[in-house]
Amino acid sequence: MIAAAGIKIAQNMKICNMKLLILYGSQTGTAEEVSYDLAREAAHRSIESEIFPLDSFPLENLIYQQLAIFVVSTTGQGEPPDNMIVFWRALMNKNLPKTLLENMNFTVFGLGDSTYEQFNAIARKLWIRLTQLGGKGFYRKGLGDEMHDFEYEAEYHPWCEGLWEALAGYFPIINEVEINNELFPPLYVIENVDLAEQSSKRSQLSVVSNQIIAQKYSISRKIVLSGDFSINPGDTCCIYPENNPSEVSKLMELMGWPNNILSISINPSYPLPPKDLPFNSPITLQTLLTAYIDLHKPASRYFIWIISHFADGAQKEKLTEMSSKTTEGRNEYHRYVVKEKRNIIEILWDFTTVRNLPLEYFIEAAGFLKPREFSIASPPGNCGQLEILVSAVEHFTPMGRVVKGLCTHFLAKMQAEEKVSAFVKRGRMPIPPFNAPLIVIATGAGLAPLKSLIYHRIQNNAYDNTLFFGCRHPDYDYLCKDELESLQIKNQLTIYMAFSQVSEHKFYVQNRIKNEWKFFSEKILAGAFVYICGKYRQLGKIIEDATKFTLVQAGIEEDAANDIVQRMKRERRFYLESW
Repeated sequence: MIAAAGIKIAQNMKICNMKLLILYGSQTGTAEEVSYDLAREAAHRSIESEIFPLDSFPLENLIYQQLAIFVVSTTGQGEPPDNMIVFWRALMNKNLPKTLLENMNFTVFGLGDSTYEQFNAIARKLWIRLTQLGGKGFYRKGLGDEMHDFEYEAEYHPWCEGLWEALAGYFPIINEVEINNELFPPLYVIENVDLAEQSSKRSQLSVVSNQIIAQKYSISRKIVLSGDFSINPGDTCCIYPENNPSEVSKLMELMGWPNNILSISINPSYPLPPKDLPFNSPITLQTLLTAYIDLHKPASRYFIWIISHFADGAQKEKLTEMSSKTTEGRNEYHRYVVKEKRNIIEILWDFTTVRNLPLEYFIEAAGFLKPREFSIASPPGNCGQLEILVSAVEHFTPMGRVVKGLCTHFLAKMQAEEKVSAFVKRGRMPIPPFNAPLIVIATGAGLAPLKSLIYHRIQNNAYDNTLFFGCRHPDYDYLCKDELESLQIKNQLTIYMAFSQVSEHKFYVQNRIKNEWKFFSEKILAGAFVYICGKYRQLGKIIEDATKFTLVQAGIEEDAANDIVQRMKRERRFYLESW
């Protein structure tokens, strides 16, 4: 039945002589997932798709496109994601003719977070810019919001329903054939082979030291890694975590998968554009599941839909409902999976009738591990070592389940001289001029990139540096205390601390800024650059309000104080990294 479904779809695709172009800009992978979901929905309607990250699709190629769908996220302070930067710069060239895209019809779906001021800024700006260059929106833009109860899907599903109606004018086959919801042939072809396992294609760094530097409230570590790299302020270390080998062994036993050496290749009958394999083949199943398959992320709706085809009875009905786009199905999926952060191992434990799941489908539906980014805290240069600050991640779900962050707990177990798959990625933090004052404001591990920036300035004899740092207690989670205070003793850094757990009265970093209003406002009026980093999405707004407060206290009218802050943001003197 699966093969027949694939043949029927392929035959219908040949009837339609146009492909659906889907272009995405993705930072964490969500926009990429949405793009492939669109391609799957298109394939169910017998429409063939092409999918490209935007930086892999030259702007000049858009001139020849009749139709394009853009799926883009927004990162930072309204900035494009990493795999869209080159395209974005080309698109924003002021010398482009206004008729450049006059033959192109387009729509845009954005992924954002409404707690940020620049909510879906890239999706909005992209729509405007494509229109300025002559493009015509054939269907309304959609703006997904991570903060909605159903996250981006609250907007995505109704947007999709109207999308296929709008596309029927370009693909008449939409109205000519029934939607085929049968399972496609698997993306991968897997064969057992009697060959040696290939080495990893990933670069590796060595662990020099792994030191606990705080543990009362949560465990924080300073980890030093060595390798062949150079460091600039704002760079990140991207680390591939690994799944717990004992969990992997239990999963293999549960599903009846032997630890064979596998040759894995792309199935030419698969009706969607394939993704590159992140590993070399042949590979053992144990290595594949440990180092490459994402076993710990909440199970996707697509994973639920795939395994529903291999379940029986009431469990099959339950999985089918959860993977549907009905209100009941969406409610159940978000209650059981999203809010409880149930991963694919837990799903397979709960649904005991899913025991004949082919490995080919499992690998496709589970997806691959993505690297986790950690800001580099060490001084810039070519020293061959880097330092990251890692705080253990733990969540408590509505039902009281404890969910631990995969990468932070993986790193906690690393010993000196062990290897981690990792690489250094260039950051986008703008570097302020050395003759301007610098104020950095950090909470917790948000100190890391700002510490690197401070060292960069000190290396260049710029000593007008001020740190406002917020944590709970001076004795328990004042990260890098001795190191920072030694810089203060040398008159290379001024430190203002805010401890929230020292007394019954909470005292946060914004309170310290307000207390030091005279110093703070003088620095702002002297042209200071303000850099903010911390694990709190509202941190930027809180510091912005505190900055206005200091200016008003200094005798500046409220409207004028607001104008000063807005001008700082336009001039990139007010830089924010929060999550």
